[in-house]
Amino acid sequence: MLVFGGENGNLILDEIHIARRAEIVPHAAPTSGQGPKPGRTIINEGLPLNEYYYEFKEFADLIEAGKTESESNSLDTSLAVLEIIDKIL
Repeated sequence: MLVFGGENGNLILDEIHIARRAEIVPHAAPTSGQGPKPGRTIINEGLPLNEYYYEFKEFADLIEAGKTESESNSLDTSLAVLEIIDKIL
């Protein structure tokens, strides 16, 4: 579980790479516990048939367009991510 804190509340995800469930928890008003509690919003999204669907689709679209590099995920971006992972691990 991952929790991202923001100014107005928290976003809770079940996974980082493919979130199947997200929960939005707004911060309570500063009233010392008085007043209504903020409501939570739960988002459950179904996944495509394969969790890598969008990666496969991007790859197929590149081939069909005769391109050798993705505009949304360039080779430079991929290499930068790998460098960061290498430093962490």
